[in-house]
Amino acid sequence: MEEIVKNGLIFLAVTIAVEAITEIIVNGDIFQDLRGWISRNSPFFGMLVSCGYCLSVWTAMLFAGSIPFKIIDVAVFDYVIKLFVLHRLSNVAHEAIIRFLHRMPKQVVVTKIMRYEDGQKTIE
Repeated sequence: MEEIVKNGLIFLAVTIAVEAITEIIVNGDIFQDLRGWISRNSPFFGMLVSCGYCLSVWTAMLFAGSIPFKIIDVAVFDYVIKLFVLHRLSNVAHEAIIRFLHRMPKQVVVTKIMRYEDGQKTIE
């Protein structure tokens, strides 16, 4: 039982790390100039660093191998399963955080929300 709890906490921590790293790269002011430079020099990579859903796949790819337990015995499939579970759970965590922040009084939380509609990016 202890091992299950430990593995669950590891998976939760890695999921939160994937969400946090993705969020800071896509929306953080500290990366704004870098995102602009990448967008000017490579439309594909510019879109990648401006789309949290897209970037979370690549971020999860970096972390999937750090999960110490096996889901299945075939290493390649184990990695791919962990990759997509991390990607999906990090997006669920992101959406939960955003919904929670929108319920808080405006003077408590200052955040930028990126929305994509009809190919247009807007900041709320």
